[in-house]
Amino acid sequence: KDADQKPDLWIVFLTAYSHYAVNAFEVGAIDYLMKPVMKDDLERVVKRLDKLGRRKQERANPQKEQSTFPVCCFGCFDVRDVRQQLIKWPTKRTEEVFAYFLVRQGKYVSKWELLELFWPELEENRALNNLYNTIYRIKKVLRLMPLSPQIQKMNGGYILEAKRKLSDLGQFLEFLEVMKQNKGNTDFSAEASLSLFFSYATPLFGTRDYFWSLHVQKYAAEEYGKLCHKLLLHYYEKNQFAKGEE
Repeated sequence: KDADQKPDLWIVFLTAYSHYAVNAFEVGAIDYLMKPVMKDDLERVVKRLDKLGRRKQERANPQKEQSTFPVCCFGCFDVRDVRQQLIKWPTKRTEEVFAYFLVRQGKYVSKWELLELFWPELEENRALNNLYNTIYRIKKVLRLMPLSPQIQKMNGGYILEAKRKLSDLGQFLEFLEVMKQNKGNTDFSAEASLSLFFSYATPLFGTRDYFWSLHVQKYAAEEYGKLCHKLLLHYYEKNQFAKGEE
C-alpha cells in the first residue's frame, strides 16, 4: 500500500521465513533478504538501490544538450550514428566490449586478455567463437558511426583506431596526456579546456556496472580534481573571480 502511495519508496523485504516471499512481491519489494543476512546480500541490495537512484536522477535531470561527441561516456553511455540517432546494440556484451576498446583506444588489446575478462568460464573454442562474433558485431556498428572508427586485427589481438574526439572520454584522456607533457610550460589555455571541464560527469558509462572501468573512473576523477585546481589558480591570478566561481 505504501509503495502505491509513495512511488519513490523502495521496499526491501527482510524475514526469517522463506514462505513470506509472496508477500514481498505483493508490496512491490525490490529485493528479498533472508535472515541471517550476510555481507554479500547487503552489498547486492545497496548496489541495486544505488542503480535505481541513479536512474531516477537521470530521468529527472536529462542532459541539457546533446553531446558534441558521437560517443558520450561521462554520466551515461550514448553511441550515435552519422544522423545523430542513438545506436541500438545487438547484445549487452557487444556494447561492453566496445566500451573496453574505448578505454584502450589506440592501444593493442590481446585476444587472450579479452577472453579472460569477458568469457573466463567458457572453454577456449567457445570463448574464441564468442569473441569473433562480438568483434564482427562491433565492426558493423562502427560502420554506422561518424569519424570512421575501425577495429584492426594485429598479432593475435585488436586495436581500436579512431580520432580522440570520437568520445568525451577519449578527448579528456588525451587532454590529460598533453597537460602532463607540458607540465613545466607556464602557458595555460583555460578557454580550450573549459568544454572538457564541463563535459565531465559521473558515473563513467552511466548505469552500466563495468567492474573493469572502476580504475579508469578513479583516475579521471583524480585528474579532474587537479584540473579544477589549476583552473581556479589561473582565474585567481588574473583576478577573474566570476569565471573562477563558475
